[in-house]
Amino acid sequence: MKATINTSEGEFTVVFSSAGLMSLVFPLGVNEILIPEDLEEPTEEQFQNYLSLTKAALNSMIDGEPPKQLPPLDLSLGTEFQQLVWNTLLEIPWGETWTYAQLGREVDRPTGARAVGTACGANPVPVLVPCHRVLSSSGGLCGFTAGLPWKQRLLEIEGAWLPLKVAVGD
Repeated sequence: MKATINTSEGEFTVVFSSAGLMSLVFPLGVNEILIPEDLEEPTEEQFQNYLSLTKAALNSMIDGEPPKQLPPLDLSLGTEFQQLVWNTLLEIPWGETWTYAQLGREVDRPTGARAVGTACGANPVPVLVPCHRVLSSSGGLCGFTAGLPWKQRLLEIEGAWLPLKVAVGD
């Protein structure tokens, strides 16, 4: 079931399955919406609960506060490795950054920075599953489904240290 959430940064689109939040799309659809053909839709009660939790968490993050609670996440569209990476992203503390290499070590792929980066790029729930907190080994911004200006903006909102500034439009 699809819905929109208005924030101070624009209108996000979300998709829920019966298990939880399955996809989050940035304003203006800069990343892909994922809706499987065999989607098991949530009940109306589940939908309202998931939507309420997602609105609260997303608006909290956009307003510069860590969310008190995330909605249930349905990350089932990913491979086993992608799901491992996405769940590990949830361990990166608010306002901190890791490198792709560090994330690779955390998922027992010490030489798998590229594979980790690919998994981050396939993250269906950016912002709430914080792939924006992952930087290159040099500490610079690189790769983000919604574009580097969004990655920089999210890190700025969290007060994360940024060694590199990216001009909007780059």
